[in-house]
Amino acid sequence: MRGFVLLSSTLLVSVPVHASNIATDRPGNGNTAVVVEAQRLNAETGVLYTFVNGSDDHQFSFPVGLRFGIGEGFEARVITSLVGLQSGPTGGDLAWSDTALGMKFQPLQNDGWLPDLALMSDVFFPTGGGAFTSGVVVPEFRAAIAWALPGGLGLFGNLGADVPEDSAGRFARLLHLAQLNFAVPIGSQTLTLFVESYGRTSFDARGDFFQVDAGLMWLFTPDLQLDFFTQHGLDGAVADFSASVGFSFRI
Repeated sequence: MRGFVLLSSTLLVSVPVHASNIATDRPGNGNTAVVVEAQRLNAETGVLYTFVNGSDDHQFSFPVGLRFGIGEGFEARVITSLVGLQSGPTGGDLAWSDTALGMKFQPLQNDGWLPDLALMSDVFFPTGGGAFTSGVVVPEFRAAIAWALPGGLGLFGNLGADVPEDSAGRFARLLHLAQLNFAVPIGSQTLTLFVESYGRTSFDARGDFFQVDAGLMWLFTPDLQLDFFTQHGLDGAVADFSASVGFSFRI
């Protein structure tokens, strides 16, 4: 499994977009390789359902991402969730989730075989409670890279690291995501289908997981995107099944 995970992390990928269209960090688990244009705001939200078979827990959360272009090639980011709801055999829990603050920089734009490339750093703060907090500050770093290929195909991926903490202390994990997507024009709109592999691999076998995701994005207008995706855990400490619907808009 590790060999496949490491191989998939080298197939770096994204949804092919034009500068005039909104480019979002959802759906799926990847962050786009495009920054928000200067003086514009992306609001990206939805509802996420998660099922954990081992504990028979059901969770609902409402992730929100706010991304603001602060200059040519730069954006500021806030990632949080309005509220989280968990129910299971041992009872229920209602709580806020952790919140991240971050920055993204895009040094390259897609031109032929030259990809979109973005570098970003997010710091997650323990503002949540119950099942919706890690309880500690967790920094995360990613590089995102994307190519728009002929025939509506696109490759997109993230490679990075985070530094969570458990009862034994801090440990580092490799973050890896690879996606293949296919865009279908429908009049003035675009429907994009994607499949991706996603995981985090620690260097001492703590906190590993691996999953596959699939979904679609409907670019309804240049400033409005609707989406749907599912996640299926294959290995490690990851939810057995998740599904999300959402929308993103740009002002």
